[in-house]
Amino acid sequence: MSKRLKFACKHFLISALIGTLTALLIYYVWYPYPLNIAVGVDQIFLMFIGIDIIIGPILGFLVYKESKKNLKFDLFIVVLFQFSAFIFGLISLEKARPAWIVFNLNQFELILKNEIILPANKSNLKYKESSWFGPQWVSTTPAKNITQKNNDIFDAVFNHVSTAQKVERYTDIRHAKSTIINKSIAIKELSRFNEDVSILQTIPEATKYLPLKSKLVDMTVLLDENGNAIKIVNLRPW
Repeated sequence: MSKRLKFACKHFLISALIGTLTALLIYYVWYPYPLNIAVGVDQIFLMFIGIDIIIGPILGFLVYKESKKNLKFDLFIVVLFQFSAFIFGLISLEKARPAWIVFNLNQFELILKNEIILPANKSNLKYKESSWFGPQWVSTTPAKNITQKNNDIFDAVFNHVSTAQKVERYTDIRHAKSTIINKSIAIKELSRFNEDVSILQTIPEATKYLPLKSKLVDMTVLLDENGNAIKIVNLRPW
């Protein structure tokens, strides 16, 4: 095996290892199933990982020639390009990851990190930082007065901003438990909107559900009889 091919193989194996570790981070931590489908991250990730695993090693193979005087510099440029593309892609995926699952009015809403709206003064906010280890569950506090309620409606209609995006309105989801129970829907209703609901047979403790509104595909949050979220499933809620 030539040195050129050996270098290309090593380059590919290292890139594949980094790509595998990145996939574990994306699909098991930042975008756990079925949230990856809900926000449509799969195509973006495939493009991102394609640059890292395929294009990088190919460029390295094309550039590698033992007789080159500036071979080390050329390889450095290839690796720098690959590393820069990787960091840029990873930062973009991190900024767009699901950060909060927010119960708001009568449904859950999946809020991405880049959709969060922070107030000017955030020093006293309890929920000002999202977790690095997957989305957290919270609920919104109801409007305190008619002025705030009107502002919420105005933002939703004219600015396309949901109350679920406003971190200053977040509170412990346990405070909304009674509302969640009252607004929850009988699980049998899911058969009206989905041809295959066989997954429900594997989750017998799920008796009700609520919609999970998302950026691309709405999902379903399964609940037990006490209003506790059991699992998010890839079923249409309406």
